[in-house]
Amino acid sequence: MSGIRKHENDGYDYVRTLVPNTSIFSAPEITQIAQILPGPTPLENHTIMNYLVRKPPTNEAEKKAIEETMDFFSKLTYEEDYLLGLQVQHGLLSGAKEEVIFGRNEKGNQHFHR
Repeated sequence: MSGIRKHENDGYDYVRTLVPNTSIFSAPEITQIAQILPGPTPLENHTIMNYLVRKPPTNEAEKKAIEETMDFFSKLTYEEDYLLGLQVQHGLLSGAKEEVIFGRNEKGNQHFHR
């Protein structure tokens, strides 16, 4: 096994995009798998979120901590990714710009667009 794979998640977060519509965010404490399904218009979608942990909780305190972590990442995804994405989409629909180029750090969005 390569050093990258062996140590990829040792205390670090990362995101992987599986084309065409799945994103996996992994952190040491939890993994979030999001499937994004298009809606009838560019302003609508349906997202299925699943959360995984490395081991099941052994008591109520661990269960509560996992639930709080899921709530935190769900809120973060909604407030940072979805609300910003909707604002961008509204801007695109205004017709003020004829074309937009995604940045190099947004490979997942480039693939989703294609």
